[in-house]
Amino acid sequence: MSPRDPNTPEPNFAQLVTEDQIPYITVSAHALRRFVQRLQPDIPGADQVAEPLARLEDLGTGNRSDAEQVQLNRYRDWMTRHVEPHVRDLIRCEGFWTTERPRWSRSDTQSAGYLQVGRMCGFPAADKDGIRTLTTCTNGRDITWDIALERRYTLMPKPYTDQAPQLLRAPAWATIALRAWRSRSRHKGLLAAYRAERTTAIEETRRENERRQADHQAAKDAYQAQSERAQRAFSNRHSAGGQ
Repeated sequence: MSPRDPNTPEPNFAQLVTEDQIPYITVSAHALRRFVQRLQPDIPGADQVAEPLARLEDLGTGNRSDAEQVQLNRYRDWMTRHVEPHVRDLIRCEGFWTTERPRWSRSDTQSAGYLQVGRMCGFPAADKDGIRTLTTCTNGRDITWDIALERRYTLMPKPYTDQAPQLLRAPAWATIALRAWRSRSRHKGLLAAYRAERTTAIEETRRENERRQADHQAAKDAYQAQSERAQRAFSNRHSAGGQ
């Protein structure tokens, strides 16, 4: 894929994915695994699951033991819980149906349709009983999410995992006592030193926790603002194509 004016609609654009279509779209575990391996979205734990998942998938149906099948199902369930929500966010923001498979696609799998996300990746789809299943994930050669952002193939920021910051606890009394022993000459006695060191430790812990919480909220707000800008920009870019 070559750099492109971010305001130019895709040549194979057919229709934006609409919110009422989302419930009728499913994402296969294989597509989620390919999404992780090819785009490197930095979802915590995803790389560690994708590798053994790939090995078990490669064994093929009928060649896995019962234990291997159970483990494969666990990996698939993990991908559905932790990766699929991010894929759906991408689809809501920059997803569209195409008139044809993009030329940069590395998959020749026959499909009933093709859902593309910006110029970053695409999902061949299979239809059954009114449900459209995204069967795999393809992208241009060596195009990770970071590269896609750099080249403006996507405006969507990498996934933000809303994990509460790890807060500190004040040091244990034994640690404070040791500090007090070392500073007793400055505080006119061990008891006064202990009280002073304890007050200092509590205050330092409080300030550090407030800093971590503020950084966490700032990152969350920045991600939300960037995502909303990306969605507006993408919708405006393709508004001429209609829905």
